[in-house]
Amino acid sequence: VMYRDTMVWCLFVQALWWAAVVALPRVNDPVSARKYYVDFGPKANPPNPPHWHNHDYNIRVDTDTVYTSSNGVGWFPKNDHLGCAYDRWADPTNGGESWGSQVESTSCYDDWGRILKWQMSMAPGNWKVTAHVGRRTGSRECKVVCNGVVIISITSTGTSTTAFPSKSAAVVVGSDNLLKCDFGVNGKIGPVLALDIETLDTSGGSTSGSTSGSTSTCTTSNCKASGSCGTAKCQSGVCVKGNKPDGASCGGASTCQSGFCVAPPPPPDPNWEDFTGRIQGADSSGFRVWTTTPSKRVFKDTPPPSNALSKISVYAARNEFEPFVVVLRPSSAQTVSIELGDLGGGITWELFQMNYVSLSKRTDYESDKVFNKNQWPDPLLPWDHGKPMYLKANENTELYFLLHIPKTCPYGVKTATLKIGGKSIQVSLRVFKFTLEDTSHTKSQMNAGFQTILSSYGISGTGEDYWSMINSFNQWMKDHRMVPKGPLWPGGLTSKTSPFIDYDCASGTLNDPYGIWGFKDRAKLWLNGKASVDGHGFQDYMIMSFRNNDASDDQRPDTFCGIQRQASDWMGSKNTPYNNAWKKYLKALWNYVVANGYEDIAYYYIANEPQDTLDYEAVAWYGSLIKAAVPGMKTAVSEEPKPQIWNNNKYGKSGIDIWIAHLGESFDPKVCADRTALGEECWIYWLSGTWFPRISPITLDRDGIDGKLVGWMMFRFGIRGFAYYQFDTFSPNPWSGGSALLTENQNGNRFLMYPPKPADKGNKRFVPSLRLEMLRDGLDDYEYFWFLNGKRQPDFRKNNPATPHLKKLVLTQTMVNRDDEMAYNLRKWIGLKVGGEVANIPDLVPPATCNRQNGNPKNYFINFQNPTGSPSNQPVYKGKTYTFKVGVDLYSKTKGYGWRPSADAWTHLKILNTGGSEDIYSSGAVNDWGRTDGFLFDLPNGVYNVEVHAGAANKQRTHYIQVEGVWALKGVSVNGFTSKTVQVQVRDRQLNVEIGKYQFMGYLNALAITAVGSLPALPKPGISGYSTPPEKPAATGKACLTPMVITSSVTALNGAWTSMGSYGGRPQFSMFSDTDKATYYMHYSSSKSGWVVGKNPTSDAGWIARLPTSANAPCKGKNSYWKKTNGQTVVVSWCCMGSNNEVEGNAITSRPEHFDELEDSTEFNTNSKMVWVLIACAGVAVVALVAIAIVIRRAAATPTYLEEDLLDEEELTQQ
Repeated sequence: VMYRDTMVWCLFVQALWWAAVVALPRVNDPVSARKYYVDFGPKANPPNPPHWHNHDYNIRVDTDTVYTSSNGVGWFPKNDHLGCAYDRWADPTNGGESWGSQVESTSCYDDWGRILKWQMSMAPGNWKVTAHVGRRTGSRECKVVCNGVVIISITSTGTSTTAFPSKSAAVVVGSDNLLKCDFGVNGKIGPVLALDIETLDTSGGSTSGSTSGSTSTCTTSNCKASGSCGTAKCQSGVCVKGNKPDGASCGGASTCQSGFCVAPPPPPDPNWEDFTGRIQGADSSGFRVWTTTPSKRVFKDTPPPSNALSKISVYAARNEFEPFVVVLRPSSAQTVSIELGDLGGGITWELFQMNYVSLSKRTDYESDKVFNKNQWPDPLLPWDHGKPMYLKANENTELYFLLHIPKTCPYGVKTATLKIGGKSIQVSLRVFKFTLEDTSHTKSQMNAGFQTILSSYGISGTGEDYWSMINSFNQWMKDHRMVPKGPLWPGGLTSKTSPFIDYDCASGTLNDPYGIWGFKDRAKLWLNGKASVDGHGFQDYMIMSFRNNDASDDQRPDTFCGIQRQASDWMGSKNTPYNNAWKKYLKALWNYVVANGYEDIAYYYIANEPQDTLDYEAVAWYGSLIKAAVPGMKTAVSEEPKPQIWNNNKYGKSGIDIWIAHLGESFDPKVCADRTALGEECWIYWLSGTWFPRISPITLDRDGIDGKLVGWMMFRFGIRGFAYYQFDTFSPNPWSGGSALLTENQNGNRFLMYPPKPADKGNKRFVPSLRLEMLRDGLDDYEYFWFLNGKRQPDFRKNNPATPHLKKLVLTQTMVNRDDEMAYNLRKWIGLKVGGEVANIPDLVPPATCNRQNGNPKNYFINFQNPTGSPSNQPVYKGKTYTFKVGVDLYSKTKGYGWRPSADAWTHLKILNTGGSEDIYSSGAVNDWGRTDGFLFDLPNGVYNVEVHAGAANKQRTHYIQVEGVWALKGVSVNGFTSKTVQVQVRDRQLNVEIGKYQFMGYLNALAITAVGSLPALPKPGISGYSTPPEKPAATGKACLTPMVITSSVTALNGAWTSMGSYGGRPQFSMFSDTDKATYYMHYSSSKSGWVVGKNPTSDAGWIARLPTSANAPCKGKNSYWKKTNGQTVVVSWCCMGSNNEVEGNAITSRPEHFDELEDSTEFNTNSKMVWVLIACAGVAVVALVAIAIVIRRAAATPTYLEEDLLDEEELTQQ
């Protein structure tokens, strides 16, 4: 009986279960009816199902909609903080904005920022899911994942074009009959608005079984062709997987991925080393142990990497501080001991624990993309050796180790075991075969408050602790290669603009009887360093400053030597009684500096940020007064180099020696290079106006690598120093977080270190920020580049040995590649090269982040438009089909393209109607605030011709567009449309395009990217294309004639040929033209029976000139006429041969201005232009002969300036 009853009961339950499954809503719907539209929001609003895009959103999900088998849709489970809201202002039917809709006016979210789980029953098979997310105002981090497929992951912003993004993807529903979706990101409030769920099947049942679908990386929604889906296929407008099982045979080297046979990616660069990975032997599922580059910010919930490493690898020179990090994440809370074994060689180490501060507001959109809500890693809390550390469960704890390699440490590989609890980690340190110099080759001015430091550690009075703390701080700053603004504090030479030591007005002499409280004793300790522990001092010293920030004010004392200053003493006669007394003091001050041996490091900071004509005149007047009185005294002003200051219309030359320029919209490294060539210096400083994508080491919520890249950027542009106006502002206390971190809408502004925590005051150790440590790291890297450049400072006008490697990360001041792994790989190889351990630095290739970066160079055609708007077809222009439709989305590794706009006006980057008759000219990207915005496009390394299309119908616009640092359009003003093609080299698998300039609204309509071929060898040092400023004569080649323009209608393309490898087994040369900023190549062509010049390094296509000569030498003597085959003289070249068939010295190419650039192998048109050229050539023949004779005659009396690779300013001046 019991058996019978049990069986009956089981059959009854089973029948109920089958009935429930069969009765699940939507499971048995016919294929034609399998389209479902779900609206998320409160019950009451809107009262009727919204109608949008020809669909009725009749499935309403609110806070009470919990999934059951009867309703087949809802939250599962329901979150406690689930909320659904109605935004009237996004509903045009209820008085809202015109760009909203009823569907976009409601949403659901978790107000604690947790992931919502939702599911819906439906038939198995392939489905297209479109997710609509966002909010009308504010920034929201939105993400929708259904059945393992990321439908959308994006930051929405409150503008008409970006508030409500949507995307589609293909999803497979398996035999469980459920579509399961996760909404949101932990720590973020990301509203979901609606889902469109439509079948991709043409017949009932599942076509893919229960496998989970996914799109490959670098795919697109709303695809038009399979090529836009990577390894997937385009079906009904979305990228879907194939049905071939993974691991199936594909033949050859291909493998099965995403259901299709695909060729494997190219092998990784053998010269590449991963610095991020889990540590084998120490890492486990219950206790994660991993490492990464020290520049990488590790958040509390940053997931561990997927790859594994056998050890932690560190590389450093002698006399260097070098960090490495270990990240710990146990599944259960515990306390561990930490001890690093002896690396030998006198190497010491410090340990810091990464701490976090809470942000209340983001600095800009770049920090908005990070998934953590407010906890930001930045303070590095010193940790005592042997002190146990408590680890929280399921939360990252980052250990920051700082190694110091002394000057006496033997070269080679050192190893030690790092023991953390019961785990052992091998640490390998390779000490390069060179030693960093004690004196830094960068300068700085860090406005650090010594009294702030003393107060924060509770030190009062002037006893032993007082002097110990001051000296310790100075040494700490010196170890960081930075100079405090007043390194002799509490002593010094002046107090802003007044003498600090005794000055005798009658005799004009200075006297210092104050010992340690004065100048001389402190200077011996911190300027020449003879009394310091390491025997060297600071690299620069500000001897005097200004009183206030008004540059037009007279900054001098009101009364000096008993003379009351009058208004007429300023910007008037320089010989008034007051001015004569002041000039006498300046002479005495400088004589005192020289007598003590500090003239090389001393400077007078005379004015801050002159803003207008009156300010410029005041600086010029005062600068000229100083130079007239004391020619050797260096003067500094915090302003970009400006002709209104260096050669003022009213007061003449100011004689400014140091320009401290704000790294903002007005900074121009070319102008800085020109001033540096004249013996001046350019420094930089940062403010809240240093908007992303510019490098800002002071911004807390920015990539950690920004600090490291400062040294790279300085060497790249020839910048000699930097300044920061508030180094240690501790009021309000930055540990408080929130508004205490925020100054001028920038987190971290005003402090690069933290006060000690109360429990740590006794150990007297300073608390650096990650930003400060990375700044030090980058300054050490600068020293590497200095060694690589033959122990010489860089000249931005010339390529130096570091240039091609620096450009991989810092191409322009706004084209910045923040690739941590690339930075540490390049630094490693540069260190090996400097130490003589390798012959060459490899042309490193980073791992691909999307499929499009693999393979050989291809053609890509991009139209800037609303991706889902008009034109709906793929535009065709001049036989090219523009398959990529790009809006204004931020750059995404998933898509492999996107924007990095200027952060102060990034919402003003828009797609606007430009009114052109051609599809590609009907719209364009533009920043309507007039800013510089960057567009990135991932593609294989190679040489490309990039055609830019710009303009708007019936509108006068000035366009600034550069590609990979090469100007396509620079200040080109047109009414209507224009285009230009430039040839560029891509070496980091990413094309960089910049559009716009401050206060100029220039458009970018389309890009045509055409592959030319593979990359040539890295360029050798030589001319970079920037001219010498007019104050100094242009350099010419050895024994070569001065370049000249033959007639007014011929343009000289000035440059110098440099060897760049071979072509067809013979030498090949390249020249960067100073005139049109393009690269020309010269090689012997068998088919042309002579040496040809053109813009193509791999073929004769597009050649513009030919020199009929032997295959062994491209030049015959000094005057070689390059001719086209039709006899036109279009290029005249002066050059001379050196040994080994290398072209030495200067060469120019000249051609008529109105000749368009040639494409492919076409010749010049032989129309009326031919007649004009023949007449012009005949007319100038006599003039040319006379001019050549004059030049030859003058050459004997004219000094020759050599264009050698590594000339410094002093040598060039002597020659």
